[in-house]
Order: sequence, then C-alpha cells, then structure tokens
Amino acid sequence: TFCGELAVLARVAQRQKGIFIEPLKAVAEEKYRTFQNRYGPLGISVALATRDHALENAINKFDIGIFIYEKFNTLSAADISIIKGASCFVLDEFQMISDPRRGIEFELAIMKIRAFNPQAQIVILLGGGASPGKIASWLDLPLLEENRRPVDLRLGVLHRGTFHFREFNALHEGDELWLQKIEPDDDEPISNQNLAAIKLLADRGEQILIFNSSKKEAMKLAQYVANHLGLSEAKNALVALFECPQSLQNEALEQCLQHGAAFHHADLDEHQRRVVEEGFRTGEIMILASTSTLASGVNLPAKNVFIESVKYTGNKTPHSRELVSPLSGVDFHQAAGRAGRLGCEKSFGRAIMTANTQFEQEILWDKYIYG
Repeated sequence: TFCGELAVLARVAQRQKGIFIEPLKAVAEEKYRTFQNRYGPLGISVALATRDHALENAINKFDIGIFIYEKFNTLSAADISIIKGASCFVLDEFQMISDPRRGIEFELAIMKIRAFNPQAQIVILLGGGASPGKIASWLDLPLLEENRRPVDLRLGVLHRGTFHFREFNALHEGDELWLQKIEPDDDEPISNQNLAAIKLLADRGEQILIFNSSKKEAMKLAQYVANHLGLSEAKNALVALFECPQSLQNEALEQCLQHGAAFHHADLDEHQRRVVEEGFRTGEIMILASTSTLASGVNLPAKNVFIESVKYTGNKTPHSRELVSPLSGVDFHQAAGRAGRLGCEKSFGRAIMTANTQFEQEILWDKYIYG
C-alpha cells in the first residue's frame, strides 16, 4: 500500500492527479480518513467516491481520488475525463479479479485505464493467495514481490481444543493446547469449542475478529458472545453510538457494546462503521463479528482471526434457500491477513479455522494451510 501511496504522491508533487481504487467501502473510507488527516493540512485535496459518497460536481476537483471499483466504472462510463485526467492509478487487492461475482469489475477497470489513458502509471497491489507472476505477465508490468510478513502469522486449525498451526514465514509447524475439555454442541450460533477458545483468548487480553458467512450470522454471533462472555462494556463506543443517527441497527449494536462485542457489515451506515472500527482499534471492543466487509485492506489490531470454511454466494435455489460454496484459497488468505497487522501487533497473529472431526481437520489443513 505504501508503494502505491508513494507513486500517487510523486504525481501530485508534479501537479497531477492520482487515483486509488479499492474493493470495499470500509477500505475506501479508512484510506480517505487516513489521507485526509495526513495530507489535507498540506493543501492536498482528497476525494471519496463510494455508494454513500457521490463526487457530484467535484469529479475532477481533487488531487487524490479514492474510489471503489464499481463506482469508478460507473462514473467513468458517464465521464471519461476521470480516467484521462489522472496520471497514476493504484488498483488495490487486485487478486479479487478471480472472484466469480465481482471479478468483472476489476477487469473492466484495468481495461478502461489501458484503453483511455495508455500513458498513465499503473500500480497493481496483490495480497495473499494471488498469482503475481501470471497477473504481471498478463498486464506486461514489472513485478516487485515480497514473500515475508513483517509480523509472522500462524495459520491453522482448531480441533479438540488444540490449535495446530504452520508459521507463514518460517513454515514451522506447532501446537497450542487451549482447552482440556469441550462440552457437546447444542443448537447455538457458535460451537462450544469456538466459544471456549474465544473466551480463553479474550481473557488473555487478545482481540478477536470473527468472519461470518452472512450479515444475519454476524449479528447473531455478536449478540450471543456478548450475552455469554461478560466482557467489559465499550464506554466510549457507546457514547459515540448515541451521537449517530438513529437506525434499526443502533439497538442491536448498543446491546453488544455493553458487553465488549460488536458486529460489522454492509448495512451499517458510515457513522456506525466508524464507531465499531474505532472501538476495536482502541481495544474497547474485544470481539468483532464481521462479514467480508473487513476482509480486505482495513487495518485493525486483531491478534486472532476466526474464519468459517464456507461462505454464502448470494445465489438462491428456486425455494429461496441460499447456496453455500467453499471458501476459496484467495478469500481465506485475504481474511487471514487481517491478523497480526504491522503497527498493531509485535509478536504474531493467528488465523484460525475450526474442525469438529479429524477428517474435517485434514481437509481444511490440505486445502487452506498447504493449498
């Protein structure tokens, strides 16, 4: 990300425009706030264009523009000067081009830039699980590759109370015994093994980010954890929430924040998302249940990330039941990379999948840890 930032700033220093294109609103909003605080006092104008933020009459009145892919494609279709007027484009999390639902937006963005502004500098940023050599070859771009994380990451599977992991940098394998005894599961939003592990880690003072397959599941899990773990309330987050415009989500968020938990998904408005993200950054919120809205690019101080091994595709059967598909390797590494962020954690992070049987553990290990 810093490489892309330097490329854009070099163009801005020459009185030219630079554009960042991000995959998600949460990422774009975080980058906008960061750049606004960092460069606004220097007289550099920063603009944001997402579903919630329209550029309107300021389409070309910025030095640094931050778009999400869909908004970039929509606005540039209406006014191609967005592309022709910039001299540097940074396309973030470009490995998501392989996503069967959204990949076309990534491909369309790069093709339009190449077609309408062939002289522009293009910086492609790729995360874990990508094929950088193939993408660099396809786009005929030089490749700068770094295979080590500044903060190591333990990727592994929790089974029968033991977290068996493989270190990202050293490739060393090891075990952490967390639980001696696990109660049989009942029909709850979270398994007893996961609940006990989350309580253990939270009691150590380690923050936890849990990725869920749907907005409904994220809310249910946050409420369940809040009611069963008895964590301290997030006082400052509650105060900030009261200042937000009232909505259907406020009451549910308030109940969770009273017990140190929260949820995050696309139906939260900008103010609510900011309350949750800042509450987690300050450490008031110990446990955060989220959909994929936080899986790309957002810097949060989560030492531990729990990841479901399935996801909802959004497609439905004729009987209106959502279809479930396995989590792709790219999506797994994307979510796993939220643990142990540079500047947020010094020792290591953990990316945790859970298995109920030995057979399931071996499948998860082969597909995601070694895959």
